[in-house]
Amino acid sequence: MLSLTPLGTNGLYPTDKPTSGYLVKGDNAAILLDIGSGVFARLINAIDVKSLNALVISHFHFDHASDIGVLKYYLESNGLKLKVFAPLDDSPLCKVVMGSKCFDFTPINNLQKVVINGLLLNFYQVNHPVLTFGVKITDGVKTLAYTADTNLCDNLDNLLSGANLALMDCCILNGMWKESSPHLSAKLCAELGKKHGVNVLLTHLKPNLNQAALLYEAKRFYPNCELALLKEYTL
Repeated sequence: MLSLTPLGTNGLYPTDKPTSGYLVKGDNAAILLDIGSGVFARLINAIDVKSLNALVISHFHFDHASDIGVLKYYLESNGLKLKVFAPLDDSPLCKVVMGSKCFDFTPINNLQKVVINGLLLNFYQVNHPVLTFGVKITDGVKTLAYTADTNLCDNLDNLLSGANLALMDCCILNGMWKESSPHLSAKLCAELGKKHGVNVLLTHLKPNLNQAALLYEAKRFYPNCELALLKEYTL
Protein backbone atom coordinates (compact mmCIF):
# COMPACT_ATOMS: atom_id res chain seq x y z
CA MET A 1 0.00 0.00 0.00
CA LEU A 2 1.31 3.44 -0.97
CA SER A 3 0.49 6.46 1.17
CA LEU A 4 1.35 10.15 1.26
CA THR A 5 1.39 12.41 4.32
CA PRO A 6 2.10 16.10 3.67
CA LEU A 7 4.14 17.48 6.58
CA GLY A 8 4.42 20.98 5.13
CA THR A 9 2.55 22.60 2.25
CA ASN A 10 3.55 26.26 2.34
CA GLY A 11 5.74 27.89 -0.25
CA LEU A 12 8.30 30.57 0.56
CA TYR A 13 7.97 30.62 4.38
CA PRO A 14 6.15 28.80 7.19
CA THR A 15 3.11 30.03 9.09
CA ASP A 16 1.02 27.55 11.09
CA LYS A 17 2.11 25.13 8.35
CA PRO A 18 5.73 24.25 7.53
CA THR A 19 7.10 24.68 4.05
CA SER A 20 7.51 21.75 1.66
CA GLY A 21 7.88 18.25 3.09
CA TYR A 22 6.06 15.00 2.27
CA LEU A 23 6.30 11.55 3.81
CA VAL A 24 5.74 8.66 1.39
CA LYS A 25 5.32 5.13 2.73
CA GLY A 26 5.12 1.75 1.06
CA ASP A 27 4.81 -1.69 2.64
CA ASN A 28 8.52 -1.74 3.53
CA ALA A 29 9.74 1.77 2.83
CA ALA A 30 9.50 5.31 4.18
CA ILE A 31 10.83 8.19 2.09
CA LEU A 32 10.80 11.90 2.86
CA LEU A 33 10.38 14.25 -0.09
CA ASP A 34 11.91 17.62 0.78
CA ILE A 35 12.62 18.97 4.24
CA GLY A 36 11.62 22.62 4.38
CA SER A 37 11.31 24.93 7.36
CA GLY A 38 9.42 23.27 10.22
CA VAL A 39 9.20 19.86 8.56
CA PHE A 40 11.54 18.02 10.93
CA ALA A 41 9.34 18.78 13.96
CA ARG A 42 6.37 17.19 12.21
CA LEU A 43 8.49 14.31 10.90
CA ILE A 44 9.54 13.12 14.35
CA ASN A 45 5.87 13.07 15.40
CA ALA A 46 4.84 11.13 12.29
CA ILE A 47 7.48 8.39 12.17
CA ASP A 48 10.43 6.91 14.03
CA VAL A 49 13.21 8.65 12.09
CA LYS A 50 15.34 5.51 12.49
CA SER A 51 12.91 3.78 10.12
CA LEU A 52 13.30 6.41 7.39
CA ASN A 53 14.98 4.82 4.37
CA ALA A 54 15.83 7.89 2.32
CA LEU A 55 15.46 11.63 1.88
CA VAL A 56 14.82 13.07 -1.58
CA ILE A 57 15.51 16.78 -1.98
CA SER A 58 13.96 18.18 -5.16
CA HIS A 59 16.16 21.29 -5.10
CA PHE A 60 18.15 23.33 -2.63
CA HIS A 61 15.93 26.38 -2.15
CA PHE A 62 15.48 27.10 1.55
CA ASP A 63 11.74 26.39 1.63
CA HIS A 64 12.49 22.84 0.44
CA ALA A 65 15.69 22.03 2.31
CA SER A 66 16.30 24.38 5.24
CA ASP A 67 15.70 21.71 7.92
CA ILE A 68 18.58 19.62 6.56
CA GLY A 69 20.73 21.16 9.30
CA VAL A 70 18.58 20.00 12.22
CA LEU A 71 18.19 16.58 10.59
CA LYS A 72 21.99 16.42 10.48
CA TYR A 73 22.17 17.15 14.23
CA TYR A 74 19.57 14.45 14.94
CA LEU A 75 21.38 11.81 12.89
CA GLU A 76 24.77 12.67 14.38
CA SER A 77 23.48 12.62 17.97
CA ASN A 78 21.88 9.21 17.41
CA GLY A 79 24.72 7.61 15.43
CA LEU A 80 22.56 7.24 12.31
CA LYS A 81 23.22 7.51 8.58
CA LEU A 82 20.63 8.32 5.91
CA LYS A 83 20.57 8.01 2.14
CA VAL A 84 20.01 11.36 0.42
CA PHE A 85 19.12 11.80 -3.25
CA ALA A 86 19.43 15.40 -4.41
CA PRO A 87 20.73 17.63 -7.21
CA LEU A 88 24.45 18.35 -7.19
CA ASP A 89 25.02 22.10 -7.16
CA ASP A 90 27.08 24.74 -5.38
CA SER A 91 24.41 25.80 -2.87
CA PRO A 92 25.36 25.99 0.84
CA LEU A 93 22.72 23.39 1.73
CA CYS A 94 24.11 20.93 -0.79
CA LYS A 95 27.52 21.44 0.80
CA VAL A 96 26.01 20.53 4.19
CA VAL A 97 24.82 17.22 2.73
CA MET A 98 28.08 16.49 0.95
CA GLY A 99 30.21 17.42 3.94
CA SER A 100 28.55 15.25 6.57
CA LYS A 101 29.33 11.59 7.26
CA CYS A 102 25.74 11.03 8.40
CA PHE A 103 24.47 11.49 4.84
CA ASP A 104 25.02 8.91 2.09
CA PHE A 105 24.65 11.29 -0.86
CA THR A 106 23.67 10.27 -4.40
CA PRO A 107 23.33 13.03 -7.04
CA ILE A 108 20.12 12.97 -9.07
CA ASN A 109 20.22 12.91 -12.86
CA ASN A 110 17.42 13.30 -15.40
CA LEU A 111 15.59 10.00 -16.08
CA GLN A 112 17.48 8.27 -13.27
CA LYS A 113 15.76 5.29 -11.65
CA VAL A 114 16.28 4.13 -8.07
CA VAL A 115 14.68 1.28 -6.10
CA ILE A 116 14.28 1.78 -2.35
CA ASN A 117 12.84 -1.14 -0.37
CA GLY A 118 10.33 -2.08 -3.05
CA LEU A 119 9.49 1.44 -4.25
CA LEU A 120 10.65 2.53 -7.72
CA LEU A 121 11.60 6.20 -8.04
CA ASN A 122 11.87 7.87 -11.46
CA PHE A 123 13.44 11.34 -11.53
CA TYR A 124 12.65 14.03 -14.11
CA GLN A 125 14.35 17.41 -14.41
CA VAL A 126 11.77 20.20 -14.35
CA ASN A 127 11.71 23.92 -15.13
CA HIS A 128 12.85 26.08 -12.19
CA PRO A 129 15.62 28.68 -11.76
CA VAL A 130 17.89 26.16 -9.99
CA LEU A 131 18.51 22.50 -10.82
CA THR A 132 15.27 20.78 -9.77
CA PHE A 133 13.80 17.31 -10.12
CA GLY A 134 10.28 15.97 -9.88
CA VAL A 135 9.85 12.33 -8.90
CA LYS A 136 7.39 9.57 -9.72
CA ILE A 137 7.11 6.84 -7.08
CA THR A 138 5.37 3.50 -7.57
CA ASP A 139 4.95 0.30 -5.60
CA GLY A 140 3.93 -1.52 -8.79
CA VAL A 141 0.23 -1.01 -8.08
CA LYS A 142 -0.23 2.70 -7.33
CA THR A 143 1.81 5.68 -8.47
CA LEU A 144 2.45 9.11 -6.94
CA ALA A 145 3.88 12.02 -8.93
CA TYR A 146 5.52 15.03 -7.26
CA THR A 147 6.26 17.93 -9.58
CA ALA A 148 8.37 19.91 -7.10
CA ASP A 149 8.68 23.60 -8.10
CA THR A 150 8.30 24.02 -11.84
CA ASN A 151 6.82 25.89 -14.74
CA LEU A 152 5.66 24.12 -17.89
CA CYS A 153 8.11 21.67 -19.45
CA ASP A 154 8.01 18.49 -21.53
CA ASN A 155 9.01 16.30 -18.59
CA LEU A 156 5.74 17.06 -16.78
CA ASP A 157 3.96 14.75 -19.23
CA ASN A 158 6.45 11.96 -18.44
CA LEU A 159 6.07 12.63 -14.74
CA LEU A 160 2.27 12.65 -14.65
CA SER A 161 1.65 9.84 -17.13
CA GLY A 162 0.14 6.80 -15.38
CA ALA A 163 0.00 8.47 -11.95
CA ASN A 164 -2.93 7.96 -9.59
CA LEU A 165 -2.22 11.04 -7.49
CA ALA A 166 -0.20 14.16 -8.37
CA LEU A 167 1.25 16.54 -5.81
CA MET A 168 1.61 19.74 -7.83
CA ASP A 169 3.28 23.10 -7.36
CA CYS A 170 0.46 25.67 -7.27
CA CYS A 171 1.93 28.97 -6.14
CA ILE A 172 -0.01 31.51 -8.23
CA LEU A 173 -3.27 32.33 -9.98
CA ASN A 174 -3.24 32.20 -13.74
CA GLY A 175 -3.45 35.99 -14.06
CA MET A 176 -0.07 36.17 -12.30
CA TRP A 177 1.55 33.52 -14.51
CA LYS A 178 4.12 34.24 -17.25
CA GLU A 179 6.21 31.99 -19.46
CA SER A 180 9.18 33.02 -17.32
CA SER A 181 7.43 32.22 -14.00
CA PRO A 182 9.19 29.74 -11.69
CA HIS A 183 5.87 28.10 -10.77
CA LEU A 184 2.67 26.67 -12.21
CA SER A 185 -0.69 28.39 -11.82
CA ALA A 186 -3.82 26.73 -10.44
CA LYS A 187 -5.30 26.65 -13.95
CA LEU A 188 -2.22 24.96 -15.41
CA CYS A 189 -2.18 22.35 -12.63
CA ALA A 190 -5.81 21.58 -13.35
CA GLU A 191 -5.28 21.32 -17.10
CA LEU A 192 -2.34 18.96 -16.63
CA GLY A 193 -4.33 16.86 -14.18
CA LYS A 194 -7.24 16.63 -16.61
CA LYS A 195 -4.92 15.75 -19.51
CA HIS A 196 -3.52 12.77 -17.60
CA GLY A 197 -6.67 11.81 -15.68
CA VAL A 198 -4.90 12.06 -12.34
CA ASN A 199 -6.24 13.31 -9.00
CA VAL A 200 -4.43 16.51 -8.05
CA LEU A 201 -3.30 17.83 -4.67
CA LEU A 202 -2.31 21.49 -4.90
CA THR A 203 0.68 22.34 -2.73
CA HIS A 204 3.51 24.87 -2.28
CA LEU A 205 0.77 27.34 -1.38
CA LYS A 206 1.79 30.98 -1.01
CA PRO A 207 0.79 32.10 2.50
CA ASN A 208 -0.26 35.62 1.47
CA LEU A 209 -2.39 34.43 -1.46
CA ASN A 210 -6.05 33.48 -1.07
CA GLN A 211 -5.99 29.68 -1.17
CA ALA A 212 -9.74 29.46 -1.71
CA ALA A 213 -9.22 31.44 -4.90
CA LEU A 214 -6.53 28.98 -6.02
CA LEU A 215 -8.83 26.05 -5.43
CA TYR A 216 -11.76 27.77 -7.14
CA GLU A 217 -9.65 28.47 -10.23
CA ALA A 218 -8.38 24.89 -10.38
CA LYS A 219 -11.81 23.32 -9.95
CA ARG A 220 -13.23 25.43 -12.77
CA PHE A 221 -11.00 23.51 -15.16
CA TYR A 222 -10.83 20.12 -13.44
CA PRO A 223 -13.01 19.05 -10.49
CA ASN A 224 -10.50 16.45 -9.22
CA CYS A 225 -8.30 19.09 -7.59
CA GLU A 226 -7.94 19.67 -3.85
CA LEU A 227 -5.65 21.63 -1.56
CA ALA A 228 -3.08 19.37 0.07
CA LEU A 229 -3.85 18.99 3.77
CA LEU A 230 -1.61 17.86 6.62
CA LYS A 231 -3.11 14.37 6.74
CA GLU A 232 -2.48 10.91 5.34
CA TYR A 233 -3.70 10.04 1.85
CA THR A 234 -3.90 6.40 0.76
CA LEU A 235 -3.48 5.90 -2.96
